[in-house]
Amino acid sequence: MLGNQKTAGGGAIKAESGATVTETLSGAYIQQQSPTANALVLMQSLPSVNVSTPDAFGMNGGGNVQIHGLSTNDLGWILDSVPVYSQGAAFANEIVAVQDLETLTVSPGSSNLSDPTISSAGGTIYLHMRDPSMTPGGYFETAWGSDEVNKQFLRYDTGLIGDTGVRAFLSFAHMAVNNWRGAGSTDQKHIDFKAMKDFSDGSKVAFEVSSNQGYYGYYYYPTAAQAENYKADYSQFNTNSKYTGIGDTAYYLLNQQDPFNFISLQLPIHYVISDHFSIDEAPYMWLGIGGGTGGTDLTQGSTYQGSLPANVDLTDGGKIPLTNGQVLASTGFFEKQLQAGNVIKLNAVFGPNTGVFGYWYENNNQGEEDPVGKVNQATGEPYTTSIGGSMDGNSIYRLANGLAYYANHNNQHYVNNTLFIGDTLSLLGGRLTVTAGTKVAMLEEWATNLLPGAHYKNGFSDAVPLPQAAIHYQIDENNQVFVHVERDYRLPATSSLPAYYSLGSGAITSNYSSPHPELAFKEEVGYRYQSGQLLADISFFNIDLSNRLLTLNTYVDNSPLASTVNAGGQNSHGIDAQLGTKPILEFFSPYVSFEWLDATITTNTASPDENGAPDFLPTKGKVQVQSPEFQGALGLTFKDGPYGADVRLRFVASQYSTLMDDEKEPGYVTDDMSFSYQLPKMGFGFEPKLQLNLFNITNALFRTGVYQFQFNAKNTVGVNGGIIPASGSPTYYLEPNFAAVISLSTPF
Repeated sequence: MLGNQKTAGGGAIKAESGATVTETLSGAYIQQQSPTANALVLMQSLPSVNVSTPDAFGMNGGGNVQIHGLSTNDLGWILDSVPVYSQGAAFANEIVAVQDLETLTVSPGSSNLSDPTISSAGGTIYLHMRDPSMTPGGYFETAWGSDEVNKQFLRYDTGLIGDTGVRAFLSFAHMAVNNWRGAGSTDQKHIDFKAMKDFSDGSKVAFEVSSNQGYYGYYYYPTAAQAENYKADYSQFNTNSKYTGIGDTAYYLLNQQDPFNFISLQLPIHYVISDHFSIDEAPYMWLGIGGGTGGTDLTQGSTYQGSLPANVDLTDGGKIPLTNGQVLASTGFFEKQLQAGNVIKLNAVFGPNTGVFGYWYENNNQGEEDPVGKVNQATGEPYTTSIGGSMDGNSIYRLANGLAYYANHNNQHYVNNTLFIGDTLSLLGGRLTVTAGTKVAMLEEWATNLLPGAHYKNGFSDAVPLPQAAIHYQIDENNQVFVHVERDYRLPATSSLPAYYSLGSGAITSNYSSPHPELAFKEEVGYRYQSGQLLADISFFNIDLSNRLLTLNTYVDNSPLASTVNAGGQNSHGIDAQLGTKPILEFFSPYVSFEWLDATITTNTASPDENGAPDFLPTKGKVQVQSPEFQGALGLTFKDGPYGADVRLRFVASQYSTLMDDEKEPGYVTDDMSFSYQLPKMGFGFEPKLQLNLFNITNALFRTGVYQFQFNAKNTVGVNGGIIPASGSPTYYLEPNFAAVISLSTPF
């Protein structure tokens, strides 16, 4: 029910006892949010999190999150002890249905010793799928709203099955919505399944499955000037629904992911050997396959594959007409990714010591096969937009020798072997705990490029020691303090390893590279106050980043070229605070969060001058992009019998969008509300609830985050005295217009 009377801050804050900063959203809070929400939308009120999403509902496949001045790719994602993505948060809407999400926890500056993540330099996000119910029953929810949004969700719990001790649930969700600006739509189908068994000695085993199929219409993102002239420049940064002929690469059918399918399987096991020993093991597999479209004009006789000319007939034997020697082609993507691994650890308890020793293995393989597809020149429609069809012989161009004509064709791999060992010492009757441990990540990453003329194989291997230590002291029943230090890392994205080429000239557009892992040394000092009525915590953090991963502009053969390299360092320090109460005056539960952040670039950034000579942008001492100095949230939950309401306000200060701090986005405030009414109980166990969620109540239009940062928006004098040309104009997320969702839900 909305506004659970046992939760503080409407469920936005939870009592904690660990030695790291943790910010947890409980089921009570999650239930108050829109039934269409995803993990990114949910965590927007937390003090350390800066979130931007393309739509109000959390249904589109895009999105971005920064924590302590570090990017999406610096965050690890864990679902019930296993990784759900190798890097990034762009498709957080696919992981688990919000109705099946029990808790969401953000550890903004840390990861647990045994966490299987390759990208926790900025922190870790933990998701917990609900356990099956002990008794049979179900849950149904349906929702409708703005932009023709609709969702249907159905879950059935078996309860305990006979005398087996096994219980399970299966859920299905379908969601659809039109893009709030531009053309295109999203359509998503999702399945969650979980079965588990508890044993009398404390052992337990679970089997979890999540599967998702998503069609996503792309959004384009405006520059500052376009956002300021939203109506006049609308067509410049939005897809369109009416095809206008060759050159119309913004036509919506050429800007959609259609579809991407994934399935995640995991088998977490806890086995109690004796009073002193237990084993945890979690084998897992993640399989994704899918593609999307993208429009490009190609010229007959000027086609390349890799760096070499490609003998391809763009007319397809006279079937496709040329316009001024050109055709409109689909140059999207088609990929297959398999990520599999196992985490196993031995836990030992002897007196005041609790030790752990374990091993994590992961193998990730991704095949990128991006064929150039045929497009109906009269309608703008690709010949096929279905999975599998992207590789169909009748829908893609082929070379004179019959082989597929590829824009990109590579295989990307990494293998991770990580050993970890640690111990926690409990003293003073459990009031003082001291933890120390280390893990060593042994990494190998490589890519093979199958395009003609391309550098064939590129990669690196590395071993990264990652020590960590923590002290937690429970002063009394209400007060506790803690200190935590750790070293963490981020593995370079495998997509940064191969080179990429222009189809029209054969020129390299992004060079192959072999960067090493980004490293972060992090410190936290925190205080918590927890009473029967009030929960509050405040923490200071400091992060020193080295080997920072950046995609830099360089020159090769007098031509501009992008390449991912290790480019200097960054320091982020600041304060996070949050406070929440259980109901006061019987009805109201307030919540407040706040962050002060000082994120500074500590090195100059390599960038050639206008003549191609080596130079550096004077970025040392500049504020890091996407790092607002202040941000805060205010929430108020009301509950009186069957009536419930919730209001959330969030303030984000201005943030820079270039490394040179020569362009920035103004600060902004967002406002969301929800209302609910619990209807009387009915027969067959029905307890229906009506809920209304409102977004952007004032219908304000403003920028809400940096989509693509730039090095410098203006010409800049470099450290060596040369003139470094502007790298371009940053682009931005926009706050979606006013939207509403009304939902009806009931257990049964």
